[in-house]
Amino acid sequence: AENGLLELKKESDSILVIQNEKLLSIIDKKAGIKDAFKLVDDILARAVKGMVSILLDNGDINVDFADVRTIMSH
Repeated sequence: AENGLLELKKESDSILVIQNEKLLSIIDKKAGIKDAFKLVDDILARAVKGMVSILLDNGDINVDFADVRTIMSH
């Protein structure tokens, strides 16, 4: 998995990683693999929607793509 992640980093602008241990701590132990992946999909979708919302919503603080890129690089 770590080698795959290193290869993916070479081709990606940013990567969101959910560790298996974290997933196992929040999912029902009786859930199947499809349910686990659905949960991960939902978590990642909310994360991406949140980042887009930060860029598009008007607020008291001006945030642009460079700010999001800086945050994602850490």
